[in-house]
Amino acid sequence: MITRILNSRLPLMIYTPVKVFEASYFHAIYRSGALPVFDTEFLSRDEILEKAMLLALEPLSFGLRLSCHDQETIASLKQKNIANLDLLIVPLSKEDETADFIHFGDTKILLEIKDINLNEKITDRKSTRLNSSHSGE
Repeated sequence: MITRILNSRLPLMIYTPVKVFEASYFHAIYRSGALPVFDTEFLSRDEILEKAMLLALEPLSFGLRLSCHDQETIASLKQKNIANLDLLIVPLSKEDETADFIHFGDTKILLEIKDINLNEKITDRKSTRLNSSHSGE
């Protein structure tokens, strides 16, 4: 059975090569009908934010893949409110405390999970947040 987990007008994602940042490459991917995803592995938080802000100025939608669950980087990206950041891919391991993804605008959040046992932790946390947000009404 196939389950659609990502609702995007661009049906294909193409990751950029690691440590490669060239605006023309992003534009070529976008023009081809795919979502360019900037893979930030091996980059510092400052480099990630700098490149994300450069892409924010480009007339295209893009995704960003973080290589670690860095809550400060996630909070900074959320604060920047990048309108054309269509997708944020964030890895999650057993040791990570999930970041706050509420009010992230129209950006879709995709958790990169390498341990199937995390499904229960994510479901429990999601249920807790939904219940607490409804109890205040």
